[in-house]
Amino acid sequence: AAMPPRRLLNVLREAAEERALGVNPPYHNLKELPDGPVGEDGLQIQILRSHHRVVEVQAELSYCAEPHMTTRLQSGDLVLVALVDTSRTLRYLHGHPVALAGWETEKAFFSHLHRKGATDKDVLHFDLFFPFLQAWSAFRRVCARL
Repeated sequence: AAMPPRRLLNVLREAAEERALGVNPPYHNLKELPDGPVGEDGLQIQILRSHHRVVEVQAELSYCAEPHMTTRLQSGDLVLVALVDTSRTLRYLHGHPVALAGWETEKAFFSHLHRKGATDKDVLHFDLFFPFLQAWSAFRRVCARL
């Protein structure tokens, strides 16, 4: 199946942007943490598992990260969770980000929320994902003690 020309151009643009960013270290501690299901509204909670994905979402949401955030992401102390509109994939391979939240792993709560174009109803997706992240955080703490 051929890719529509506009989609192909966007995929090529994204590849060029990723090459320009350089090395893309994955956050290995997040490999086993799955994304949320896609809702009837096309919105999905996605875990940002690599430096490039974090940069992409931050740029789209006009969000400036704290300088120490990369170290916290690599250690697993912080997990960035994006609310993504999966129905809008022409420009973005993974969907169009509409909100971003930081999950504090040890404290088991969202420390901040930044949104652009997301309604209060949309942001409820974070609340629905909250119990899953709490369970993952608890499991991570137990494993760290072993």
